[in-house]
Amino acid sequence: MIDEKKLIEEIRKRRDYWESKAAEYDEAGPKYEYSMDMCDGKANELTTILSIIDKQPKVGEWIPCSERLPENAKHRGAFCPKYHVKTKYGITDGWYNPDVESWYCLFWFLLGRYDETDIDLEKGDKPKVIRVPDGTGIVIAWKEPSEPWKGENE
Repeated sequence: MIDEKKLIEEIRKRRDYWESKAAEYDEAGPKYEYSMDMCDGKANELTTILSIIDKQPKVGEWIPCSERLPENAKHRGAFCPKYHVKTKYGITDGWYNPDVESWYCLFWFLLGRYDETDIDLEKGDKPKVIRVPDGTGIVIAWKEPSEPWKGENE
């Protein structure tokens, strides 16, 4: 995975470098106008790249539901992938179902009972999946699940 903040920092350093070189050529006079234009062009291209990066969804960052819903929310009958969901009660797992315009959240995580030693499905413990319609204010934000850890041998 890429450290996005470091990448952006490096691109900004390169842009600043080319801007300063363009300023040097500008001070040197008209004889260096071509070199100044070349440096300006590189700096402008890096500014465009930074703008493109800024518009991309951020991996691992919370996305407010008021800002946008997951991509599958636009398509009825779409597959409903799992997300991490921030609710007013805490963080849990859930998925968005566009057919009913609702989130489905696992609320057993939020009840303080979710612990591999506390949940016993054989004794009848059942996960609590609750439908939360849009606009209720219960689901605040969502994000893609983080990548599972891969061991040294995988």
